[in-house]
Amino acid sequence: MDDENIIWNREKKAGKEWIVHTILVKEDYTNMTFFESLGVAAICIVIVFIVLCVICLFIMLFSSILSAFTKGKKEPKKESGVKSVSKETTGDLTLENVDEITAAVIMAAVSGASGVPASKLRFKSIKLLKKE
Repeated sequence: MDDENIIWNREKKAGKEWIVHTILVKEDYTNMTFFESLGVAAICIVIVFIVLCVICLFIMLFSSILSAFTKGKKEPKKESGVKSVSKETTGDLTLENVDEITAAVIMAAVSGASGVPASKLRFKSIKLLKKE
């Protein structure tokens, strides 16, 4: 760099004399064109994605290292006295002279009146009784 672009100053700070130099920049970087700003933005976006990929790789690396150390140290599950009940319904429901909507209303009414959730009730058949 040329000596004509450097300004030497003497400053006194904290009781000591310092020689400070200032470099003058002749180019003006405050006025960028649209395409120059797009280039800067693209470079910044690429840098952000590279950093995110590096962070992702570190997370996967630490995850595999930790899983290798804790692989044999898993505690067996303690069994409680309560058996888990599958939420799937088993069996078939036989409808005799009743459409599906009416059967659904009947099942909801029985569930509501008894206070037992519908998932724990098992209906085998619903049939319409004839009046005599």
